[in-house]
Amino acid sequence: MIIGFRCQHRKEVAFEDCFVCALTQKQPCQFSYPILVGMMRNEHEEVQGIRVTSLLNCLRKVVLEKRHDIFIPPESLYWSFRGKLAHAIVEYAQAKDAIVEQRFNREIEGMSITGKPDVIYPEQGLLVDYKTTAMVPKLGPYDHHILQLNIYRWLLQDHYRINHMEIVYLDMKNTLRCPVPSMSLCQVEDFLVPRARILHSTINNGGLPPKAEGQGMWQCWGYCEFSNHRECWGESGPPERNRKENRDESRKRAIRRHYATKNAKGDGGGK
Repeated sequence: MIIGFRCQHRKEVAFEDCFVCALTQKQPCQFSYPILVGMMRNEHEEVQGIRVTSLLNCLRKVVLEKRHDIFIPPESLYWSFRGKLAHAIVEYAQAKDAIVEQRFNREIEGMSITGKPDVIYPEQGLLVDYKTTAMVPKLGPYDHHILQLNIYRWLLQDHYRINHMEIVYLDMKNTLRCPVPSMSLCQVEDFLVPRARILHSTINNGGLPPKAEGQGMWQCWGYCEFSNHRECWGESGPPERNRKENRDESRKRAIRRHYATKNAKGDGGGK
């Protein structure tokens, strides 16, 4: 589990020691005491069962986080804390009949699946989730967000009838409401049950889930503390990333190539 921060000034620091430093108001980092405490609390909620977010995560990472005490850079937790800030505002300004961030559990094959949907509107049969992002999506909701809301809908089946789902994306300039397509409950179970079995077995009986593959490897490239761990990819790290560069990366590469060619011509006496 996460037990402290990897501070760029003080190296590995337990949470309590970090907070003591922040309370002096003379800390060398850019994080204030309320933000540091908020980031810690966001990561230390005790729950019974397998979280929906764990099922959507890299399964090996989930298991390794349970087995090993780790320190992580505070920057790694900030994105999650930023999302929590948005949720706090939403919770404060909700309609009276709204059910906000209530935890639900559902059993399947002897395993408890647990999740906390953002907002449920029972009268409208509506489930809404809020996502903070660097930029609102241009092509509709992301696939893993669609999966998440459909698992929440499955989780709520015995409590509320959900007819519509929506994700509200927020960036620093805009908000965007995206309707979420419904999957059949069988499709949802086909996804979650095999992954829940793996987590349940490896957490309780030992062993490790398979390494991430394909699109699931995005965390391996700089977003996971276990990428170079002996029980994951080892010291050599994950295989080199092989993907198409985006438009901004292509533009930067073209500019670098332009100046490299220009400089080479200058060194050779050309104009």
